[in-house]
Amino acid sequence: MLRRTILLGALGAALATNAAAQSAQKISVQASALGASLSGDGFEGWGTGSGFEAQIRYNHSALSFGGGFQLTRHGLEGFDNKVSLGGVFFEPRYVIPTKSNSVAPYASLRISVLKESGTVDDGVDEVKLSASGLTFNGGGGVLFRLTQTLNLDVGVTWGYTNFGDLSAEVNGTPVALPGLDAGSGTNAVFRVGLAIGLGK
Repeated sequence: MLRRTILLGALGAALATNAAAQSAQKISVQASALGASLSGDGFEGWGTGSGFEAQIRYNHSALSFGGGFQLTRHGLEGFDNKVSLGGVFFEPRYVIPTKSNSVAPYASLRISVLKESGTVDDGVDEVKLSASGLTFNGGGGVLFRLTQTLNLDVGVTWGYTNFGDLSAEVNGTPVALPGLDAGSGTNAVFRVGLAIGLGK
């Protein structure tokens, strides 16, 4: 019985330590710079892009839940204008127990609804193309405690997106593209950001 009590106490202390390393506050907001590398038939000709994300996170314990918006912009082979990939996401995160109170590794999953979009303008007609897809990512990172309310977040995720049908507008008028699927693709996303705890 005594051994069991000691083990439970040690586990509770480890979780409390890492909850503090994740955020000492129940609610936090985060803004991050993103770099994204894309591949697959859904991203054929796309270059590595950059962008940002913003999220709000509920820090329950070592397990937290976040949601927000992300956007990256990319060069496209053969086109002058850049294309974008953006949308909303939900991300559970689990801090891995360590002995440190200032550095906390974590594992994460992310489910996103993303939309790819771009515009081609030849001086006569303006054509807008877009497609939406569901994205699943997994990965992790490391949180570095800077102050009681401020953390530095460095992370990377890998994922897969399956897009639906391609949509088009020509000079603002929708044009049907029946059965034209936008394909699928993979991504690797690198993140560096700051998380700020709110309240006590």
